[in-house]
Amino acid sequence: MQCNQVTVKGTAYKVGYVVILAQGASVNDITFGVVKIILMDRNQSVFLVTEEKISKHMPSLQAFSFKGTAGWKCLPIADLVDYQPLSVYERGSATYVTLKHGLMLWG
Repeated sequence: MQCNQVTVKGTAYKVGYVVILAQGASVNDITFGVVKIILMDRNQSVFLVTEEKISKHMPSLQAFSFKGTAGWKCLPIADLVDYQPLSVYERGSATYVTLKHGLMLWG
């Protein structure tokens, strides 16, 4: 079943929200995905279909800007790097996202 929004363990996910899909070797190497479709199967498992974004860290704004699309990805919410969805901010023709809290490097 396709949904416009869903709440999982008290966290709301909506089409248009941004989620963190992956983190690279540095704290600023983050792969973001814009939620385009939310799917729920018969077992009530939730999957997000996201448009992967190419991002650039903007230290002066303490934000990341989106520079293009890298592809599409479908994954269960359990596979997200961070369960907290993020909001998109637009300023002129630029699109930005800010982290709600810091991420840690593991490994």
